Amino acid sequence: MKPFEDIDIYGIIPQRPPFVMIGRLENYTQEKTQTSFLIKNDDIFVENGIFEDEGIIENIAQTCAARMGYISKYINHDPVKIGVVGSVKEMNIIAHARVGEKLYTTIKIIEDIPPLTLIEGIVEVSGRVIAKGQMKISLTHIDMCPKQI
Repeated sequence: MKPFEDIDIYGIIPQRPPFVMIGRLENYTQEKTQTSFLIKNDDIFVENGIFEDEGIIENIAQTCAARMGYISKYINHDPVKIGVVGSVKEMNIIAHARVGEKLYTTIKIIEDIPPLTLIEGIVEVSGRVIAKGQMKISLTHIDMCPKQI
């Protein structure tokens, strides 16, 4: 397996700037995946120095995309597919992150029946949980555009 620090995030997620809300894949196991993201002042979901709720939700979704992309590219050696969020529930934004803080996001697999995956997402800053909730993600049959890889 390729070391996580050597993985180009753009090779495993379909999103492109300015809509990228994860910076690095930190870890992957069948049960959970972790990413990190340093919040910068020019991020599209930053308002008055605060990372908005929509950015946190997108960060969780992109952590799911990174998991699916990693499995496709590095485990199955298949093209990376595009996923879509089917539902978001029980999302609880406890606190907001600020510019200069780093999000550490963990998704735990609740149920994985391809093409559907149900996850619990937990977002932390400096060891404190700032958000948690569930998402249902559906993997499509659509490959990432060759320009995206």
